[in-house]
Amino acid sequence: MKRIGDLRIILIGVVLLASWVALQPLELDPGSGPPPTVEERQQSLYQAVEEREQWLYQGEAAEAEPVLRRDLAALYAAVGRYAEAEQAVAAGYWPEGHCRASLLGAQGTHYAQASRRPTVVAHAPQRLMYEPQPDGSMRFLGVEYLVFQRFWHDVGNSERPALFGETFGDAMLDDEPVYRLHVWIGQFNPLGLFADWNPLVSCAFVGAVAERTEVVAE
Repeated sequence: MKRIGDLRIILIGVVLLASWVALQPLELDPGSGPPPTVEERQQSLYQAVEEREQWLYQGEAAEAEPVLRRDLAALYAAVGRYAEAEQAVAAGYWPEGHCRASLLGAQGTHYAQASRRPTVVAHAPQRLMYEPQPDGSMRFLGVEYLVFQRFWHDVGNSERPALFGETFGDAMLDDEPVYRLHVWIGQFNPLGLFADWNPLVSCAFVGAVAERTEVVAE
C-alpha cells in the first residue's frame, strides 16, 4: 500500500507539471504552422498522463489486473444503464447538493440513494457521479460507495469495508463519519482509479444545467 501511495504522489506531480507545461506559450518557427489549439494540448496532456500511469503500475499490478478488469466490467454492466442522469433518477438516485470541486480537481454532482444500508455491494453503489456539460446535460463519471461508520460497525463489522482490493477511506456526511470509496469507471483519472478527486473533471457548466432544468420545468 505504501508503494501505491508513493506512485499516486508521483502521478500528482506529473499532472501538475504537465498542466503547467501545457499552459505555457509556445515559441514556434515561422514555418512550423499554427500553434496547437487548447483542445489539442489537453488531449496531448491526457495521453501523456495515461501512458505515465500505465508505466508506473505495469509491474506491480500485473497479476491482479485481469481480476480487477473483470470486476470493473461487472460493475459497469450493472450501472451502465445510468449513463443518462434521467435514468438514474428513475431508478431512485437523486441529485445531492452542488457540484463538488477542490484544488485537486472535482467529483462532479452526486446522485444518491436515500437508503442508509450498512452494506457495500459491488454492483449497487450508493452514489453515481456526473459532470455538468455545456448543453445542460450530465456526463457519467463513476460511482461512490458510502456507508455510515456507526451503522457499519453496529451490525458486527470490525474492519473497514473494502472492494476491488481497496480499503475505504474516511469522510464526513451530515456531521457523521462515513467510509467511502470512489471508482472512476466512466472517466479516466490521472490520480488513480480510486482517487477522491479528478483533475480532468470540472464544475464549470453548473449554470447550464440549472438553465436547462428551469426550461424543462416550465
